[in-house]
This record gives sequence, structure tokens and C-alpha cells, in this order.
Amino acid sequence: MMSRMNETFLILRVNEGFHVDPMWAPMVMIVFNLGTTLSSYPMGLLGDKFDRTKLLCVGISALVLADFIMYSATTRWVMFVGILFWGIQLGSTQNVFVSLIAEKVPEDLRGTGLGVYWLTNAISAFCADTLAGFVAHHFSLNNIFVSSGIIGVISLMVCMLMIHVISPVRRRTA
Repeated sequence: MMSRMNETFLILRVNEGFHVDPMWAPMVMIVFNLGTTLSSYPMGLLGDKFDRTKLLCVGISALVLADFIMYSATTRWVMFVGILFWGIQLGSTQNVFVSLIAEKVPEDLRGTGLGVYWLTNAISAFCADTLAGFVAHHFSLNNIFVSSGIIGVISLMVCMLMIHVISPVRRRTA
């Protein structure tokens, strides 16, 4: 969650990097929401059939890919592909997180579990936006995607480590 800053930074990146008129800002959000829409239902279906932690790795990989595209984009069209992947990662990761909570938290505590998740999500978003603002102010707006990508790669490594460590334990206890 720490690598996923607010979508406003996508609009700022498009404006700064390609001098797109601010009236096109809604198009950034449309493409972003299209990515979220296209990924949400398929990831939900996959989450019912496959290990959700592995699917979380897929979502984090989409974030890292989006960061790379956003950082290296040299045309508006490539930038919009990055924005689409930014939406895909949101539709992928948020669904998986919520389904993991529903799976792991006892039924009588699911409301509390989801509340703690969304509180943690809000705190992480505040921290991620603060970090992104710091990086944009002191380095460049484009470098926020480098820092997000680095945090995303670390998150992906931790997620893969969890799969490697937890999956064998699950198999032994089953």
C-alpha cells in the first residue's frame, strides 16, 4: 500500500511530462477507472479458484509495471498505457486484500477486520502521498514512480517469500 500514491499524481505527471491541457484530466481518471473495471471481476473469479497470495503478487507486479511505464513514457499514448496498468493494479490488489480478510478473519470480527484494513489503507495512503510529495518537490515528479517501483519490488519480494514460507506449512497441516 505504501507504493500506491493518489491518482492525482498521475494527472500531474501527464500535465508536467506532456503539457496536456488540464481539461483532459478527466480522461486520465477514465483510463484509470477502465483499468480498475477490467481487472476487478476477473481477479475476483481467479481469487475463488487460486491462491490469493499468488494473485496479490500479480497485482503488485502490475503496479511495478505501471511505475516503469509511467517513469519511462515518452509519448502520451504510452503514458495512458501506464495509467491503465495503474488502474489494473488497483482492481487486482484491493479485491485480493478484501477477500483475504474475509477468508482469514472470524465471521463475528469481519466488520472490525475490514475497518482495521481500511484504516491501515488510509494511513498508508497518507504516508505514500507524503512521500510522493516529498520526492516530487525535492527531486522530480517523474521520480515518484521510481520510489513507488522500488517499494513495489520490495513488497513483491515479501509476498513471494510469504508464498514460499507459508505454502509448505499449509500443505503439512492439511
